[in-house]
Amino acid sequence: MTTTTFTDGEETAGFMGIIPPLIFVVIFFLVFMLLSNQMLISTLEEKENRVTEMILTTLNSTALISGKIISLFIVGFVQVLVFLVPVLVAYVFFRTSLNLPEIDLSSFTFNPVQMIIGALLALSGFALFTGTLVAIGAVMPTAKDAGSWFSALIVLMIVPLYSLSLVLSDPNNPVVQVFTYFPYSAPITAMLRNAFGSLAGW
Repeated sequence: MTTTTFTDGEETAGFMGIIPPLIFVVIFFLVFMLLSNQMLISTLEEKENRVTEMILTTLNSTALISGKIISLFIVGFVQVLVFLVPVLVAYVFFRTSLNLPEIDLSSFTFNPVQMIIGALLALSGFALFTGTLVAIGAVMPTAKDAGSWFSALIVLMIVPLYSLSLVLSDPNNPVVQVFTYFPYSAPITAMLRNAFGSLAGW
């Protein structure tokens, strides 16, 4: 069976053009789930142990927080490499011995604009959540107090997934528009809309 998909009368890649931009959603979730606790605790523990007070005697507070956020970005990038490199090595060199299915990459369509927008959305979303979690850690007195804020942040991040069918079928719906422009629900909503081609470039 051969399926050809069209959008506004023009032939499109269909499902094979959707998968590459969706990789950024997976990477965003993976990195956030691995590092979210570290983001929150990094500032909180230092503050509880009075380490921050010692550091701030020789360092600007803006430089301290910026350094934490940049370091978490680097750790996130390393985490992605730690997961992806062994998979790529196993697929390239040991595919037959591990009985891994052959994936024809030529069947996927990589739209450069969609890929760039997806990467920018993933990076900016990670920056937003990292900065927010570091700020929560800096403001809250204990880890117990920070836990409720952390849970609320997770809910705000994943709430667009509960309206996934609406995001895909009616991207101009007011609910989808609110999710697209509200900062904490925007990364997932915008990345999904980008993958399915309903997000304007601007």
